Amino acid sequence: MAKHTLIVQSWLRTVQSAELGKNRMPTKFSMSTYLGSDFPRIMLWGSKDVDVKSLREIFLRLSQEFVDIQLESQSIIGSHSDVSIRMCSISASDVGDRRTLGLHHCQGQPAQFQWLCQRERWAELADLLTGLDGVNAGHHYLTECPPDDALIVISKGEYDQMLA
Repeated sequence: MAKHTLIVQSWLRTVQSAELGKNRMPTKFSMSTYLGSDFPRIMLWGSKDVDVKSLREIFLRLSQEFVDIQLESQSIIGSHSDVSIRMCSISASDVGDRRTLGLHHCQGQPAQFQWLCQRERWAELADLLTGLDGVNAGHHYLTECPPDDALIVISKGEYDQMLA
């Protein structure tokens, strides 16, 4: 629980001066890592007002095009500490070519990841994010350990009580 508190406090320092209004919560996601009791976690989390639709559009783009997207460089990510995730849409023919599907550490870089999925999987993840529309609080796991090197958890509105 203390690790979650530290993540939230770090996020608060980042957004208090930049985005908080009198009655408005931050609309961007923060991205942080911590070592869980079983696997590393990458948290993408935001207030109840976070813009899930814009994050979902990133996943939809990956489902429609063979592109690489650096997640922490996207405008929907407000702060990212030292975490870096390169998201790649690959074809079935690329899977057997030295690449492994899923989320994996980059060699020698503990906070840098490459997330490879086929277009169909990116579409499934985009659909999963629709479950956070219209709710004040909730979360989803976007990866599984194993086979992935870390769990990615997207959380909406679950830490708002700490902003009051």
